Amino acid sequence: MARRVLGWSEREYVRDVLRKKEDRVRLFMGRGGIAALYSRVIGRRKPKILKITPRIRTFAGALPKANDEESLKEIVRHVRKNLEKKDAGEAAEMLRFNRTADEILKSKFVAVDPESGIGGCHDYSVAIMAILRAQGFGGGGVKYVRYLTETGDPHSVVAVQIGRKKYYLDVLFREVFDSESERAKEIREARENGEYFESAEPVREEYLKAKERLIRLGSGKGDGEY
Repeated sequence: MARRVLGWSEREYVRDVLRKKEDRVRLFMGRGGIAALYSRVIGRRKPKILKITPRIRTFAGALPKANDEESLKEIVRHVRKNLEKKDAGEAAEMLRFNRTADEILKSKFVAVDPESGIGGCHDYSVAIMAILRAQGFGGGGVKYVRYLTETGDPHSVVAVQIGRKKYYLDVLFREVFDSESERAKEIREARENGEYFESAEPVREEYLKAKERLIRLGSGKGDGEY
């Protein structure tokens, strides 16, 4: 398991990456956000990912109330339209799992890195979770879902319970689908195979793998697997 706070050499590695990517990171965190990101990456602070802020309440209030499949589709379309994918390069690994919903919406960017396979699904899921919470959904009605696809890649979506129906919201691919539909077959199989995680809070367990990688890089032990 990753250490709670990175050691000196690992902290220097993180500091060096953020320094080299400072202009790019500011696009995602703002001018004063780099210090906050550094503290989260090294384990000194834990971000309040789904904290509902005035910005999130305003954003949610301008959207239709989520009460059926069509309203969910409209919300997904709006979030996807307002959050652009932006290549963060090496810094994407640090930004992912460490930005709050408010920071994501404020920046209007989701962090991606084609080289490492970070596609933005986590950021999109965090943003729409916070929006739905601001509309009144409790933790039992909106869940973060992380599962392995048929190709073996991890992917994030959001599960929403409306009445007796459960829907999956895949903002990255602009989709809303019933949990019993053919489109959800891949997710059902992942659940049956134990390759499915569902929680009221966005998962950060996978970030421990990223932190372990930072430890290896910072100590000069190489990349290893990720």
